[in-house]
Amino acid sequence: MSDQADTTTGEGANPTADLSTIDPATMQAEDFDTETVAKLVGSTPEDKLAEAMAGPLRDVIVGEVFRRMPERLNTAAAAGTDVVVNWLITREDGEPDRYVVRVASGTCTVEEGQDPSPRVTLTLAPVTFLQLVTGNLNPVTAFMAGQIAVEGDVMFAATVSNLFEIPKGATPPAPPSA
Repeated sequence: MSDQADTTTGEGANPTADLSTIDPATMQAEDFDTETVAKLVGSTPEDKLAEAMAGPLRDVIVGEVFRRMPERLNTAAAAGTDVVVNWLITREDGEPDRYVVRVASGTCTVEEGQDPSPRVTLTLAPVTFLQLVTGNLNPVTAFMAGQIAVEGDVMFAATVSNLFEIPKGATPPAPPSA
């Protein structure tokens, strides 16, 4: 792995590096430390996140997030849950990335595509997705601001993030009180 890629992985990590400067051709995505990446996302300006998510790094990031969902499942929170969630991460000039996340019997499976009968479908822009899954964006706040479109069970959608151990990025602001 190159020194450039090392700026976001375990030992010797530089969480102040700019996410958009990482060359996906020189990195091993499975070596990314999720907590460090969460801090890196939190310290990268939104325009640079957008730049990274518009380039070849997007496929690596989105693929790794969904590949790691089963290992990040919060089994206590998922106990007794049987649910299907469709995710659509939009693209400015093309078809969105589509993933199906199934949580049942204390396990999580992920596949590309869409389920015809999900409990909820979440549609979000790439930067919103990245901030959300790294703990840098409060899901309720994002929904209230129109950053996440929800089709299906809106009340359940507010709890989807509880099913997973979200990395500790910057502390997202709490939702506005009623």
